[in-house]
Amino acid sequence: RVSIVKKEMEKILYYQLADTDYLKIVVIGEVVGDTTQPFTLKKGPPPGAHDIRSTLYLFVADGISIFSSNEICRILAGSKRASFVGSSPEQCALVDYWLEWESSTLKPAIRSGVLNGKVDTPEILTALGRLEGHLSSHGGLLMEKEVCLADVVVWSSLYPVLAAESSGSGVLHRVAPQVCQWFISLARKEPFTAAIWKASGDIGYQGYLDFLLGKEVGVAASSSVGKHQDGFPSLRSKPEKCVNEHEAKPTSLTDSEEVLFSDAELNAAADVFTKGPVSGSKPAKKEHPILPMKGERNILITS
Repeated sequence: RVSIVKKEMEKILYYQLADTDYLKIVVIGEVVGDTTQPFTLKKGPPPGAHDIRSTLYLFVADGISIFSSNEICRILAGSKRASFVGSSPEQCALVDYWLEWESSTLKPAIRSGVLNGKVDTPEILTALGRLEGHLSSHGGLLMEKEVCLADVVVWSSLYPVLAAESSGSGVLHRVAPQVCQWFISLARKEPFTAAIWKASGDIGYQGYLDFLLGKEVGVAASSSVGKHQDGFPSLRSKPEKCVNEHEAKPTSLTDSEEVLFSDAELNAAADVFTKGPVSGSKPAKKEHPILPMKGERNILITS
């Protein structure tokens, strides 16, 4: 007897850091669980491919590949939690609509706006107006009641423009307040916050902006964060740690009272509170049991 064993083809997911399409995949993984386990992850374009910016490549078999980032998202999300892509024909149709809308309308408008240094282009304002009306009549989420694949896809696409407007004083906040509220409420959730840093290789907002502008991600990023560039709204960089916390200037405490927080730390906390988590530093990885860390500022809060 001769046994013939068919070798399974390697499934490869090609991605690029700080691509909002890759951000979608990472958010999905943080929300529903690791979706890329069956695939080999490779950074950069696949061999022989040309210009795959803002696009994922999923090679599933010899000669068969998927180029639509949203279709890849659907496959990966549906494999872990079917309800995430809709648990009824009506919900599936609704998710389909927003995924197609993001791909054909929202993403081109955002890319054009960023390249031209403007967030209030007619195309972006029209797209946000459509989203504003839907969110206002559907309980603040695209599929009501719970976050779905459509929320993740549209949120990730909007990140480069709405993250810069998270202070609530920008033009987009005045035009589409419900959209901005929806964006910030999702950004405050740990899976979304963690994904922002993970998908950008710990670079954060500036990395996504550089990717859209066609710049090399991570090169001299620190010099441009928080500045106005070509009219594009600024976003503050990560709060800097006090060089010597014992030399930090007290706020309004007397010399006899203990100084718990420096002015820099209080200002950084106020920024995160008013602007949301997109303006804060990378969240620390939680390990259990939680113990004091050597060389770090350890603060115990009790009730």
